[in-house]
Formats: sequence, C-alpha cells, structure tokens
Amino acid sequence: MIDLIELNGKKTEYYINGNSDKTILIFPGMEGTIYDWLDIAEEISKNFTVILIHRQGVGKSEFINESEGVLTACRQAYSLLEKLNIKNKIILLGHSYGGLCVQYFAKLHPEKIESAILVESTSIYVRELDKNNVFFKDNKEWLNLCKKYSNSTKDELRKELHPNLSNKQLLLPKYIQTELLDFYIRPELYKEEYLEILDLDNVTKFNDLSAFPDITLKILVRDATYSINKMIIEEGLNESEANYIENIWQTASKKLLSLSTKSSMELIENCGHLINEDNPDAIINAIYSLV
Repeated sequence: MIDLIELNGKKTEYYINGNSDKTILIFPGMEGTIYDWLDIAEEISKNFTVILIHRQGVGKSEFINESEGVLTACRQAYSLLEKLNIKNKIILLGHSYGGLCVQYFAKLHPEKIESAILVESTSIYVRELDKNNVFFKDNKEWLNLCKKYSNSTKDELRKELHPNLSNKQLLLPKYIQTELLDFYIRPELYKEEYLEILDLDNVTKFNDLSAFPDITLKILVRDATYSINKMIIEEGLNESEANYIENIWQTASKKLLSLSTKSSMELIENCGHLINEDNPDAIINAIYSLV
C-alpha cells in the first residue's frame, strides 16, 4: 500500500506491505521512486514487513527542512518508524544516494539497526578520491539544471523533459503509470535534488557522528566492465575517461568495507548502477541471506 502520513506537520509518502516482525526499510536513490522497487518489495513482503519512503520533495512528500539533505531524510525515516510503531531492530537497504542515507541513519540510530545492505551506494570517499573533480564538474552542471527546473512549472517541465514510460513500466497498473509520468515534472523533486547534491560535499558531519555499528553489512556493486562499456556507448565517453570514472567509483565502493568488521562485498555481473532493475534477484538473495 502506498499512502501519505503526517510527520512533523508535513506529509510523507511511503509504502508498507507485509506483517512480519522482521522489518526492512528501503531508501531509493536520488531520482529513484518507490515504484522502482515494487517487484522486490512485493516478493520479500512474504517474509518481511517492507517499508519504502519518498524523501522530502520526492513524489508527494512535502518539504520538512529546506536547508538539509541527508540528515532530514534520516529524521524523516526515524519519525516514520516511530509513527508506524516499529519497535524491533530493522534491516536497512539503500540504493545510490539512499545508501548514503543508510550510512548516516546507522550512525545516528545504531540501536535500531540489525543489519544493512548498500546497493551501488554513494560513498563519502568519492570526493576524496576524485582528484580531477570529474564528479564535481558533472554535479555543477546538474546543479544549474536543478535550479532551473525547481523554478519551472509542471507544464514547462513536461515540455522540456518529455516524460515517457519504459516497456516494463507500461505493464504496471494505470494509476502507477500516471504517477510515474507526473513524478519527474514536479519542481519540488529538483529543489530537493539541489540540496542533496550540495550535501554530498559536506562529509565533515558524517565523520563527526558516532561510529558506524559493527553489524552485518552487505555491499552490492556493479560490474565494472559492463559499466565502462555502457558509459562508452550511451554517454559517448572514450575508454580512458570511462576507465578513470569507474576506477574512482569501484575504489570508493571498496572503502565502504571499512564501515564494519562484518562487511562483505559482492560484484553483480552484467549490471550497471540500477541493480534493482538489471538483476532484482541479486538484491532479494542478499536480503534473504541476512536471516
């Protein structure tokens, strides 16, 4: 069920399914949606209570704090768990930027976490390793677009972005198709994304928090060869550029192993950044391996 709940006086959109005392909370990525995870969520809801959340400004979630990114996302998720009366320790799963939210949440509320899964997770080490500012340059260009989009109307965004559905999405129920077409033409999405990108450069507050709990931590990473080929074909990069970017990402991903003494990493073959779409079974298997 996808619904709205009031947290701190603002509406938050979330999904919940299952009635197990084993709960898993999933943070989608920066432009990810609840709908991207429905197949996985419905499958694991047979054995878990599954919760997905749209961060502030994403989907129908209203802004709670317009000056912070990841810390607001963590407070929002904690408030949701409290409101839903989730008392037992939970499993956290985050994709991309959602993985960064998991890292912060676990440091802020270690008593709430049983284990965690990072799927192609954003790492604070990306900035540290990116000596030539490749990611910074990309983010600067996207920041300018986000500022423009956040000040646009839905009609203006519709004309500029031309939202459409993939073949897989066309198989979803009509009401979800409608929501997906509307998702990327909401100016609030780009307002929040602007905040989140700026937030990526502020790693001091992450290091100032308490230690990451020594929990079972699974890290799922993309296939480097697959990713490099995709960058060359789809983004027009040359082989040297693609190799450089991929090396930064893979090195930063490996550094995540240092978060816990009980961490392990699995490379998911023939997958890019969107492992949840390329190989959902790999994520389902990782979740079941925790119990």
